[in-house]
Amino acid sequence: MRSIETPQFLSFNEMWIDKDSTTIANRLTVTAAYSHDEGRYIASSVEVSNPMSPVKAADLRSLGLRKMMDRQLRGELKKANPELLDRAAVKAFLNSKKGRPIAKKNHRKPTSQQIEDAEIVFRLARMTGAFTVISLAQSFGISYVDARRWADRIRRRMV
Repeated sequence: MRSIETPQFLSFNEMWIDKDSTTIANRLTVTAAYSHDEGRYIASSVEVSNPMSPVKAADLRSLGLRKMMDRQLRGELKKANPELLDRAAVKAFLNSKKGRPIAKKNHRKPTSQQIEDAEIVFRLARMTGAFTVISLAQSFGISYVDARRWADRIRRRMV
């Protein structure tokens, strides 16, 4: 099984600017820190601040915080594991994109290379808190039913 580099602590800082306004009052800074515990990254702290005014609930709703944090976490894993970007399905997962569909004949009987890539996507999905079966389906361009079959096979191999 291929190893994945998992830094113990990850953190990011991102500036969010309201598209409709250019004033500093509508700029939010998001700072998040993650710790790696029992195979998963857990947000240990999240701070949203504004230098000019208090942060309102409406600001948080428009921010898309979960999506931003997910994108940043996957980006940090990409930096820590650049060799994984040579694998199309893994790259699709790390970039939060849909992968190129694989050949129909491989939906039921994937190749050993596809199984190895699927194991990596499965482990990355568990680390980031993504749904494993949906991640497999999107990364490989296969149906949910086939992805569930692959996930069951991977679970059996991991035990």
